[in-house]
Amino acid sequence: MAMAFESGASGTPLEVERVTLFPRGGEISLAIPPGPFDITLPGPFQVGTVRLNPAPGEPFPPQPQAREEPLPGWIPPALRPLADRVDELRRRALEEEASRDALGKVMEKLDGFLPEGEGALGQIQATEALRREYALRKGEADRRAQEARDLYDAWEEELGRRLPPGDRGVVVRGAGGEGGGRHLVVRTDQMGWDHLYRLELDSATGRIVGSLRAMVWNLSGVDWDAPATLHTARPSGTAALPRVAPLVVSASEKRGGGGGDDFVGPPALYAPEALPAPSSPQARGRAPEREDSLRDTAFVVDRLEVPGDGTSRDLLLESFELQGEVVLVAVPSRREEAWILVEVASADRTFLGGACDLVVDGTSAGLSFMPDQGAGQPLSLVFGTAPAVKAERLSRVGSEGEAWLGGGHRDDGYRITVTNGLPDRRVVRVVDRIPTSAQEGVRVENVSISPAPVKNEEGVLTWEIPVDPGEKGTVVVSWRVTFPRDKELVFRDKR
Repeated sequence: MAMAFESGASGTPLEVERVTLFPRGGEISLAIPPGPFDITLPGPFQVGTVRLNPAPGEPFPPQPQAREEPLPGWIPPALRPLADRVDELRRRALEEEASRDALGKVMEKLDGFLPEGEGALGQIQATEALRREYALRKGEADRRAQEARDLYDAWEEELGRRLPPGDRGVVVRGAGGEGGGRHLVVRTDQMGWDHLYRLELDSATGRIVGSLRAMVWNLSGVDWDAPATLHTARPSGTAALPRVAPLVVSASEKRGGGGGDDFVGPPALYAPEALPAPSSPQARGRAPEREDSLRDTAFVVDRLEVPGDGTSRDLLLESFELQGEVVLVAVPSRREEAWILVEVASADRTFLGGACDLVVDGTSAGLSFMPDQGAGQPLSLVFGTAPAVKAERLSRVGSEGEAWLGGGHRDDGYRITVTNGLPDRRVVRVVDRIPTSAQEGVRVENVSISPAPVKNEEGVLTWEIPVDPGEKGTVVVSWRVTFPRDKELVFRDKR
């Protein structure tokens, strides 16, 4: 589909032959015919990125002149339909206001009418009836005029928001060569794409049916209907390796302070930034092809039509399946309900970090976050919580005292009760902790843990507790901390 731009010397329509998109920003490639060309692009395109690429087998050609120029009243091609709509709304508002004003003039004439002669009484009665009729018509005309004006003002504001700032454009002048085949490439930050995963979990089998969709957006003022490549990484802004400076250490006066209890369990759900509202898919041809490289992952689309007025397009990039193991994880110090965790031993694809729509057994489980993930690595996904499985943590009443050797001590602990409200036996993974010493003179002693944990990593304990339907499982933990008498205990998370 040829996209015609404002042209000068050549007057030849130019065609958007290819679009390259990044998560933020993109570039278009325009076919340049033989001979000189003189085109105008909307202001969002960046002058410093304009380059003329050679035809196959041709040496690198002389580069065109490109500069910003003021263009008062110029409307980019993609915004002309919107500008036409604004003009129509303006005409409609003026017509409604003219009708309102005409009725107002009639009302003024009726208000100034003075009946005379023998039929004065009848004239007065007829005039009053006309006043009532025209008052009703005037009220309706006022309403229509105000609605038309409000609608026009709203769309005029929308047009002003989408127009290039300062009524400026990018004028490019150069030569297309004798045989043609050259391409003009220019970049803008006013186009790009966002992505959204959807994962549907069958909790009975651990099977996940997934899909990845792209929301392509274009605020550049230029429509395109062309092959497109969606990259997951932006082009590098530098080719220099980062410098590693020497590391030095010094000492300063100690600061007082304590620590909070910031132990964090499985990742919580979150609401991502608002994404553009998608319209119907506008991709044509084969399904997008995925290309994994050293630098990024790209999706190649045969043809994609996206207007330049800010309307986004929704595109299915790929569908896939994963097989995992469903695990119920209880972190009672943070939440009573157990988390639904799916562990995939080895992912067969690369995943992009971003928003993820979750579904469990056909029911929406909210929005979460998909981590960046390389192929062949284990993958852990949290699908919200399971309200039927709960873990309650009750702390023991701690006691402090002095040891007979002159030091201080504190006894503490907790009891965790796991309840299974599901109709089948479940193994619940329970995660909690005990303190570990970070200072000489502070010791954790008399530790009692029942049942024994399956894992103990720096005091973070993990149990696998089998619980029958309607039954309960219990974990009991206690310990003693001894410390110098002239000190006080400070509990903090290890960073």
